[in-house]
Amino acid sequence: MRDACTGINHLPKENVRIPVFASNTINSPHGYDKKNLCGKIFIMLLSYIHNIPVPKRSEDLSELYYKNHLLVDDVSNMVLCRNIEGFVKDGCLEHKGLKGFKEYNEPIYLTIYNLSNISYINQKNKNNRVLVTENPAVFMEIVKKCKRKDFPLVCTYGQVKLAGIILLDLLVHAGYILYYSGDLDPEGIQIADKLKQRYGESLEFIGFDVKTYLRNISSMQVNETRIHKLKNISSKELLEICNCLKKNRRVAYEEENIQSLIDFVENL
Repeated sequence: MRDACTGINHLPKENVRIPVFASNTINSPHGYDKKNLCGKIFIMLLSYIHNIPVPKRSEDLSELYYKNHLLVDDVSNMVLCRNIEGFVKDGCLEHKGLKGFKEYNEPIYLTIYNLSNISYINQKNKNNRVLVTENPAVFMEIVKKCKRKDFPLVCTYGQVKLAGIILLDLLVHAGYILYYSGDLDPEGIQIADKLKQRYGESLEFIGFDVKTYLRNISSMQVNETRIHKLKNISSKELLEICNCLKKNRRVAYEEENIQSLIDFVENL
């Protein structure tokens, strides 16, 4: 308990990896590991400070740590994107790496380490909109085939990792509207619902409608266990597609909606 309180009393003001923080604070690099007693108490205290439940998912725990400048993994936790420009934290200088990838129209993986050096995202998209896809194959097809090359794109790779949350937070803070596309299955709808709860009016759905579902419906059936995941969906915009999925018990994949996503971008 004493070591956990010591950590709370000495929370860093700049980003530091947890083993380094633990070593400097209580002389034990594994002192705040989430599996040992001290680490569990430390997490409970952090949760109490932020008035939130103790995280059950690893990504929620990583986000809680990040709020306190503590990093679990800042190099392998990453998000895929294209046409994103920003400014570095040490001044008003443009991030030359992001600018270079934009000029060559190439996608880039941004790690938490990269994102921690970006203070804000540049608003150069005339509509201030960004398309967010769930699946990398969809993302790359849009990069390859879409005629409009100046449009910002983000890919979350299914369940949104902390790096994805950080980038989406930066985009929303810069005034962008997020258009989220994903699989029309229980898991995909759960992801969409969670993002809507976080970003509210700054996030709109694309393809989460009955017309798109029926046009792209597959033969892949959904069992009762997966259907049960829909019971806690709270976004009113998703309730109709939830009912349709419950009725038909088959999924529709984002990959079947690629051309519609391309058309959406090109017509903005």
